[in-house]
Amino acid sequence: MYKSLNVADNAHNLNEITEEYSNRGSFVDISVQDKDDAPSCRLVTGSRGADKIAIHIGFDPDSVQILDFLANLGITSETNGEQNLGGVIAIPGEPTMHIKWRESLMPNGDTRYKLRMEFNPSDFRKNSLLAPCPFKDLIQVCREAIELVISHGDPTARPEFMLDEETAELLDEWPSNWPSKVACTRLDLTQDYYVDDPRFQLSQLKYRRPIYARGTTNHINGKRINTVTHVGSEKYAKMKIYDKYREHKKRSKKNDENRKLGVNLQPGHIRYEVSLKYKDMKEYGLLSLSLCKEPRLLKVLKAQWTKSTYGEPLFSDEHFMNSLLALGVSVCDATTIFYYLHCRDTDQEFIPIPDRTLRELRRTMKAVGIRVSDGLTQDNFVYGHFSLAQQAFVVTAPLVQPFK
Repeated sequence: MYKSLNVADNAHNLNEITEEYSNRGSFVDISVQDKDDAPSCRLVTGSRGADKIAIHIGFDPDSVQILDFLANLGITSETNGEQNLGGVIAIPGEPTMHIKWRESLMPNGDTRYKLRMEFNPSDFRKNSLLAPCPFKDLIQVCREAIELVISHGDPTARPEFMLDEETAELLDEWPSNWPSKVACTRLDLTQDYYVDDPRFQLSQLKYRRPIYARGTTNHINGKRINTVTHVGSEKYAKMKIYDKYREHKKRSKKNDENRKLGVNLQPGHIRYEVSLKYKDMKEYGLLSLSLCKEPRLLKVLKAQWTKSTYGEPLFSDEHFMNSLLALGVSVCDATTIFYYLHCRDTDQEFIPIPDRTLRELRRTMKAVGIRVSDGLTQDNFVYGHFSLAQQAFVVTAPLVQPFK
């Protein structure tokens, strides 16, 4: 009915990383050996960076007329309401940004104006792969965004960091410490992966339980899950992992601009994204733009990735069935085993069968290394995992084709 354990182990070690399988993609194909993983594996590295940011800039109230500033950016009270004092700016040919003016009183009674800007820094570094803005470029991109808004809103508007702290005179150039005068209250960090393994589906991640996550939202396109989102309370970060290729494919039907730019994503482009909120920004010491530098952001990305549990080994129904068949289990027994474990996972009653048949089925499962208590998530039959350290999808078991 099935091969002995010794023969099965010699014929096919399901936990061995082989060099015969190549995970291909759009980025450079390199050989990587990570000390946390077993032998070498050919991998394709993905991009990482920032995908959205919200910053706050103080302005000299005597230097700006808010309604005129907004009108110059294409935002009028007729479209957004006078009380909103903000909206989406409309500068032809420039990245989309949402701005909002906030007015407050200082302890001495003076009025203070702050401009909140929320935008995708990746839009300032457009490329054919829609890669996120590199961490090292983030502060410079924020400067470009601030200069763009001021130049179109009111070139005479004076940010507070352009005023000398002692003399209150206008500086000729941006001071070197200007990022320390800009507050940062939201930041989305991302890591891209390229998966060329037909066994992978995002649905395999829908039951993951990130730390502090309270629920899971699955976005379905047709019969496939394209996005898995885990949310906690409103105060905590939201994290998700989604199919960037399919998302872009759906949007590009209505977006001629991307086609003009030559955007050409490849199937298997998967993106992990975590949206840091104020509480997270405070916890990680990121409330000042000057602190949003590459080493710190990378450390935060790693911490959030660990919380996500998305990097744990993946189990595929297809790989499980093919592996059983390759180990010599009959199609009938393999199907019965799968259904038996499925019933245990879902608290369903298994079909009534004679005790003798059930004992034989259990012996078969034991012989091929299946632990009944693990249900369908069998450690012996995992096939790969996402590695943040290697920026790649690591294949830990080759494709199995039992009938060839």
